[in-house]
Amino acid sequence: MLMLDEIVRWAHEETTAERLVLLVHEDNHRAIAFYRRSGFVPTGYEEPYPLNDSQREVEMAHPLRG
Repeated sequence: MLMLDEIVRWAHEETTAERLVLLVHEDNHRAIAFYRRSGFVPTGYEEPYPLNDSQREVEMAHPLRG
């Protein structure tokens, strides 16, 4: 969690980005829970998983401004 916290801090302080965005496999419930605890929320966007297009990746975002 420390590394992700540092990435969020850096992005907030050193960039003009509005948000951080990541993709996570739909079945990786532990990672999704971790990202939620870290302030990421699902955006509703999904795309095919590159290694198996019958599976999905879900987009999660962490707001940095506002």
